[in-house]
Amino acid sequence: MKRITAFIVINGLAVLLMLLALEGLVRLAAGDRVNFQGTSAGLYQDSVYQESGGWKAGAEGVAFGASVHINTLGMRGPELRITPAKRIILLLGDSVLFGVGVEQDSTIPARLQARFAADSLLLLNTSVIGYSLWDYRNVLEYWLERVQPEQVILFYTLNDIYRGQPKLMAHRQVRLLEAMLSFLRNHSKAYLWLKDRLMDRAAKFFQYDYDMYRDPQQLDRVRRAFRALDSLSREHQQGLEVVLLPYRRQFAPETPDPWLPQREIGKILEELAIPYRDARKAFAGKERIEEFYLFGDAMHFSARGCREIAEFISRNISSPE
Repeated sequence: MKRITAFIVINGLAVLLMLLALEGLVRLAAGDRVNFQGTSAGLYQDSVYQESGGWKAGAEGVAFGASVHINTLGMRGPELRITPAKRIILLLGDSVLFGVGVEQDSTIPARLQARFAADSLLLLNTSVIGYSLWDYRNVLEYWLERVQPEQVILFYTLNDIYRGQPKLMAHRQVRLLEAMLSFLRNHSKAYLWLKDRLMDRAAKFFQYDYDMYRDPQQLDRVRRAFRALDSLSREHQQGLEVVLLPYRRQFAPETPDPWLPQREIGKILEELAIPYRDARKAFAGKERIEEFYLFGDAMHFSARGCREIAEFISRNISSPE
């Protein structure tokens, strides 16, 4: 029994030392590139916008390794003062617009705000991790009753098409396994590096979302959701615009017909006479597209990617005459 115990302890220590060595090597070689995942639970609260959850005012936490501050309006970033002299643009979006894994000053909304600060233009970033088209309706209704934006811009990510948890994430229903994986996502860059190399989850996420754009029933649900958003905007005499955000996998040469989702959404928006912009143009002529996204990520932009998207958007926001 003593020999068996000693064998287990010695081999356990050996495995632990190898894992620590691998962790050290990954952090040394690619530590700046590999970001942690997971979001502080204390940032979020239920039923902020009707049945849609949102951020807790004044909360502090972390999202994918980047620090997060929620202001008193329930939005990420510094305190904002809404005055009649300010022109307001309301931004709708999910975790991509929120900027997980990116520090506040480097997010898309922060870069846009810095670009137009001298023009008395105030951007209200209402984005929340996990949102979809059906959450945007609740958020838009809430804020249109409180402010009068001159423009509403919805940053559409391909996974906005579905509500609830995708089947790809079914393992998160197993509490013990999810607890273990959550610990690794928040503390081990070696785990995240190996996961990307061995599993290519970004490709699986893309394919799952991509297939939904082949389903006429799913597209009809999207059409109805956009129609509701447009009707609500028109009721308050506000203009609605949509920015279509690309997935990393769509730029891969081996991906067949990669832009089908944007094409289908574009048809719907044209049918409803809703203006839109295809943000893949922000990366036109760029090389090493993976550097514009977080490490191993399907959709979330790096600080560099946020900068390119912000510059693309800023060319289409007019300054006051």
